[in-house]
Amino acid sequence: MQAVAAHAAAVSHDLALDEVLVAAAWLHDIGYVPGLVDTGFHPLDGARFLRRSGVCEQVAALVAYHSCAEIEADVRGLARVIWRQSSLARRTSCSRTLCATAT
Repeated sequence: MQAVAAHAAAVSHDLALDEVLVAAAWLHDIGYVPGLVDTGFHPLDGARFLRRSGVCEQVAALVAYHSCAEIEADVRGLARVIWRQSSLARRTSCSRTLCATAT
């Protein structure tokens, strides 16, 4: 997680996403926390938790879509759920950026 956050911090200035990208990098695996597991798909569970907690929508969207999660969501039958949860990620290139930097 520290390596992902460090990489995000290094590239975030160029993308004008300083705080958003770094926060998402630190939080991207929060959905693994046992008490947060709902669907069993950590990007979605993490994003749902962050939204309920009042975290910025961009951060939650990046967490939902990190590591190109929409592909795995489709395989798990959760594509419609993740799609509804993160409409912001579809409208920005942010999710693609985190996908590329976090993998």
